[in-house]
Amino acid sequence: MCIDMKEKRRPSPPLWRSVLKHFLLLIVLLALGACLYISPFVLFVGDLLIHSPPFQRTLDSFRHRNHIPVLVPKTSEHIAFVCKGDADSYGNSLYTIRPDGGHLRDISVDKSRIHYHLDWSPDGEWLALTLGYRNMAALMDEWNTISPYDEVYRVRYDGTETRRLTYENSYKNTPRWTSDGKDILFHDSLSGSWLLHRVSSRATNTHAVTTFEIAGFDLSFDRQKVAAIALNREFGQKSLYQLNPDGTESEYLMTPDIDVSDIHLSPDKHRILYYSHSGRLHIFNIQASKEESVPPIRVGRARWSPDNRRIAIIGGLDRYRENDDWTIIQGTMADELSSTLFLFDLDTGLLKQVLDLPGLHSSSLSWSPDGQWLAFSHGSPNAQVHKIRGDGSGLQQLTDLDCNAYGVAWSPQ
Repeated sequence: MCIDMKEKRRPSPPLWRSVLKHFLLLIVLLALGACLYISPFVLFVGDLLIHSPPFQRTLDSFRHRNHIPVLVPKTSEHIAFVCKGDADSYGNSLYTIRPDGGHLRDISVDKSRIHYHLDWSPDGEWLALTLGYRNMAALMDEWNTISPYDEVYRVRYDGTETRRLTYENSYKNTPRWTSDGKDILFHDSLSGSWLLHRVSSRATNTHAVTTFEIAGFDLSFDRQKVAAIALNREFGQKSLYQLNPDGTESEYLMTPDIDVSDIHLSPDKHRILYYSHSGRLHIFNIQASKEESVPPIRVGRARWSPDNRRIAIIGGLDRYRENDDWTIIQGTMADELSSTLFLFDLDTGLLKQVLDLPGLHSSSLSWSPDGQWLAFSHGSPNAQVHKIRGDGSGLQQLTDLDCNAYGVAWSPQ
């Protein structure tokens, strides 16, 4: 018996099947290329959706709905500040520390974002702040000119109970608690107009307080009055107004001769301190409706003491800016890269030079509630938080961090 061992040959596949296989392969490759080409657009649209205000508000509302907070009693005053490490990174960190230099705590909301504009609630339990967001379009295109935006947050002194309060995706600054601790005032560029806004500290109900545009504001020590810089774009003027935190009883005070960049209302609400960027110190007496005599000093930061008697100033005697012209004061050095901590006594008119500092523009000042101490940081790299007595003695360094500290704020209690 013979067995045929020849292998049977498979029939060749039809031509149409081979053509279809290569055609499908070509389609797959083209589809893959198209996906790679449009993927930045898909990611961009996805980021816009994820970071859209309605989506974020819904997500946060769901997150807080059934949350029961566990609040640990606060037993000491705290000093809050922000600290930026890597100069090339976008974010910074938020810290609190006790005035004796102990119990340093990192309470950052998100270290990839910018914490700034710190303000303590009247009871000293909560911090209001702005958190800076990078615009999604700017992340996809380094040449995109759309600016970042900020949102108002509140966080407890120990870093717990963080809550986002605004969802407008607009630039905001200077959040300030009202006297009852229920609302927060802030400056907002929503709809292209810079107005004073108000938001509840427990919800997201935001509404405008002023009908006129402002360039900045300050809240009095008792949080009963607002001093605002009204902005008139048509005539390029900035005038000073005083009003209630709810926007009522708005009163015109004066129109300065300089381009005002910052104002501070005295604790007794009788004077307004103001200055331009790196400009000369001015004090307007509201009751007398006139300016008071002050030393010709260049101001970087200035804060009233709680007793109305002193003003702490980080600045210089070297030169001041007025009407956009630099004036050199004879006998002093013209060096903007250095500055001095001063104490100006309003009773005697004496200006005391307390301490030489290496920086100016990122400096910060904050008095203790009793006015006995002053916490500060200067604008040089690796700046730390210090405190000094109100008479200029007893200098102490409170922090030793590998970052640049600024935005110092001492809690009420």
